[in-house]
Amino acid sequence: MSRPRWYYESDGGLGDWTGTSFTSGPKTHYLICEDTGERIDYPSKRVAMKALAVLIKEPDMANPNQNILSGMSCPKCGSPGPFEIAALVVVSVSDDESEVKPQDHEWHDDSPAKCLEPECEFTGKVLNFSEEGRTV
Repeated sequence: MSRPRWYYESDGGLGDWTGTSFTSGPKTHYLICEDTGERIDYPSKRVAMKALAVLIKEPDMANPNQNILSGMSCPKCGSPGPFEIAALVVVSVSDDESEVKPQDHEWHDDSPAKCLEPECEFTGKVLNFSEEGRTV
């Protein structure tokens, strides 16, 4: 089975006519799947092109993560991280202080997660960022 073919488009975003020229208007950047017609909107050309690069790469080359985030990437922009993940932590607590034990933490497929790419900031669950649960 062949991989879907994707391409980039933009609406142009000319904005309003001032009488002598167009003002700069918001552009819509998106990827379109030639095979299904599916359209995915992005906040900028840079984010759209990063996502396109991930979509057209071979599966074994698409993700550089080899450790804690192995197989994870943002389902919207394709970034391999970093991500914010709401994790459970172990804290030592006394009457005078509390101390987080950084080695004692865990998260699950349903834990909230956020892409830290400034132009993306996709929010979902850890499962959405994994190869098994990717929505894009």
